[in-house]
Amino acid sequence: MRILPPPKFLFIGQDLHLEEKLAPTFDFDCKYLGIRNTKKAVEVMQAERQDFVIFDCDLLHNERFLSQKVHLKELYESALHQNPKVVFIILFGKLSEEYRELKKKNFTTIMLPKKSMTPSHLLFIYSLFKKQEYRTIVTKDIHPMKKYSVDFYYYDSDNKGYSLICRKGEEFGEQKYVTLRESGHGHIYVRGPELSKLLLENILPLSDDLNHIRKQYKFFLSELFDHSNAGRFNHGKQLKEVAGSIVKKLRQLINRYPDMYECLKEIPYRKHSRISHGLNTAIFSIIFSKSTFTDHSSDLAIAALVHDAGSIGLPLKIQGAHSMTNKSVTDQIKFQIHVKYTLDLLEKKRFIMTEATKKAIEFHHEYFDGTGYPRGISGKEVQQEYSLFALCDVYDHILNDFKNKHRLSLLEAWEKIKEFHQMGPLKERFRPEIIDLLDKFFARCIEKDQAA
Repeated sequence: MRILPPPKFLFIGQDLHLEEKLAPTFDFDCKYLGIRNTKKAVEVMQAERQDFVIFDCDLLHNERFLSQKVHLKELYESALHQNPKVVFIILFGKLSEEYRELKKKNFTTIMLPKKSMTPSHLLFIYSLFKKQEYRTIVTKDIHPMKKYSVDFYYYDSDNKGYSLICRKGEEFGEQKYVTLRESGHGHIYVRGPELSKLLLENILPLSDDLNHIRKQYKFFLSELFDHSNAGRFNHGKQLKEVAGSIVKKLRQLINRYPDMYECLKEIPYRKHSRISHGLNTAIFSIIFSKSTFTDHSSDLAIAALVHDAGSIGLPLKIQGAHSMTNKSVTDQIKFQIHVKYTLDLLEKKRFIMTEATKKAIEFHHEYFDGTGYPRGISGKEVQQEYSLFALCDVYDHILNDFKNKHRLSLLEAWEKIKEFHQMGPLKERFRPEIIDLLDKFFARCIEKDQAA
């Protein structure tokens, strides 16, 4: 059940072929409207608040001889006047300083090259800025005997929806609290509009930190795909600094837990999305590096934030066609190009990264037995840190994206990892020492569960 009104999505342009692709992509979730000329677009934006505006700059060329044409700046200011947080996406043929000046006014202005842009790119940008109907609360922040002024929900993975678990004014209750944590629900949720109220009335340090990290990661991704500063060295340096800040905050959040098993239960997201996959893989890289005495954990965590960026532009049909899915072999082969696309994107953005980060991205689908891609390297060529990173990537897919009849626990997902490890011809998908060390880590986790 929707608790927020559908976002208003306005396309301004005369490219009917493009609009034929956009309309079905967004009409399912938005109030979609297409406008053919700039004058009418201004009238619509002045009359009604818009949440997302896509402007095809070819329209400026088509209207260049019209006496009543509207300049891009006027269009932009009309949208901002009604909604200062409007997401204004400019599809350009050739990037100009005029476009870059608009970006300086509002970070939610995104420049995309029309030639290489796909509906998948726009859908991803939409997901970054769309208001969240439910916001995450770390269960450990909630006191079981306290009454709160908001309703709490949990995510029902079987029914793909949110279910009420505690009404406002009621005690959360010890039994409900224990049941949630035992079933792998490290997070509960509140309705988006009620989060600020809850944070004002209560001290929720873990939830507050996690929400700030997620917000910063969304900003990072929007800047990564925005082309207004593509190729500028300072911008690549700034992106690296933001990524480093995210990893530093994740490490600080993880270090709040004296027990890494408890951290694994509560911090990673258990609802799959591109955003959660990047953050989860970073979390697993940091925690599993400790358990396996692996170097370069910060480099691996930075790689985690961007390792699948190149898959954004692929057709929706083949996105996520990794080896753990039931996609066709043809789709899985097409999906392999995302590794190259990721490295190409980072190079264009002049993203500064260490050799360890670059290789982690390049090798995150390479396996110890040589069955991976894109190079099919094996044995000693797959160094410990890169084999561990590949494992972290697969572990999150199994935990949150693998087609199971029920929600997997951390330990069940680990058993699936060991099955996947032995599926290759040599029965060694990952470096054996990593499997041995993590198996000991999870054995200790089982002992803790039994003792509790």
